[in-house]
Amino acid sequence: MQAKIFKVFMFISLLGSLFLVSCAKKNNSSSNRAGTAARGNLTGSDVTALGINKCSDGSTGWGRLLDDGTLSGSLFRQSYLKFLGAEDSGQLGDLDGTGTSRENGVDVKLNLKIANNQLNLTDSRLQFAIRDSYVGQKGDDGKLIDEISILYQGATSGQITNIVNGSGNFTLVFKDDYGTVQVEGTYNATETRGTRVSFNNTNGVNGSLGTFSTRTCGVFF
Repeated sequence: MQAKIFKVFMFISLLGSLFLVSCAKKNNSSSNRAGTAARGNLTGSDVTALGINKCSDGSTGWGRLLDDGTLSGSLFRQSYLKFLGAEDSGQLGDLDGTGTSRENGVDVKLNLKIANNQLNLTDSRLQFAIRDSYVGQKGDDGKLIDEISILYQGATSGQITNIVNGSGNFTLVFKDDYGTVQVEGTYNATETRGTRVSFNNTNGVNGSLGTFSTRTCGVFF
């Protein structure tokens, strides 16, 4: 499945080919991420599944990715530099993995489509919203720098297992031209936990992206 990035990015030319990276070029006065690459939009649904109702307050399954015990301090930011394929450390600002900042950090949204009591991989999706310290600053072009948003529309593989009384385990793999992201976790009637979110880029670089939790009613549709 082709993931779709729909926010602000820079395209870097390498050996005559265009490789997508999220960028924030740093100079003496400002930083910016330039260029655009449309990767699609999300749509909602009123369907319920596995006996779980959609959140009555409109919550949509967003959670905050945090240090999983291996990403303390600057290691959290460094892992996202690798995930994004940034060529130098200046392409990404400071990034909080502790959850202490409401504005700075990485949010994730996992949506699992259930049809005929089966996990529908095609319509399941994963989205990242990466808000580093550059967001809100003026770039070299004078425009405000936006968050980095990455959407994977459709999983290449996955399953839900151990379903008992509205709880279970899940594993899904999402893929684009730059590698794969695997999400593993558990859910019950109220909470869904991503116990392991990891990436494996096509260049052989891999690592962890953290863990998250969110309300189950915003995950299944």
